[in-house]
Amino acid sequence: MCRGIIRGKKTSGGWRIAQEKFKKPGAPTFGGEILGGCLDSIYDMLAGIKHPDMPAVCEKYGIFPDASEWRGKLLLLETSELQMPPEIFEAALTSLRERGVFAAVSGILFGRPYDCRFESEYKALLLKVVNDPSLPILCGIPVGHCMPRCIIPFGRRAEVDAEKQVIRFQ
Repeated sequence: MCRGIIRGKKTSGGWRIAQEKFKKPGAPTFGGEILGGCLDSIYDMLAGIKHPDMPAVCEKYGIFPDASEWRGKLLLLETSELQMPPEIFEAALTSLRERGVFAAVSGILFGRPYDCRFESEYKALLLKVVNDPSLPILCGIPVGHCMPRCIIPFGRRAEVDAEKQVIRFQ
């Protein structure tokens, strides 16, 4: 049960490789230490949407990692059950790009949106804003606010084999 509603059974269709280069058989695996989280919360940290003082607090205490701390990491992003509109999603991704996150990470794992709402719009915007065909991007990961979901531990090193639909943690 979620938010007072009994949920029906849904199939996810598995993970999807977003970048054409990585859809070929034998595409390389990619890896790194997991860092990221809920894009709604991250965007609030950076833009102060719900809490106007949040960016100043994060800056003062160095809460949001700078670009050098993202180097070689696997960026895990997911969205909440609030289902942010695509224009806000794009603004949130743009704020990450402006901070050098996409240029530093070794790959992106993007969670399946809650009830799959805006799934195709989010994917298109992710590709547009990242704008780097050499960066592996995997969409539809069952993590975060979607149902059903798995747990991906932050701070652990992971190797991703998108072709085999496997994430191995070390």
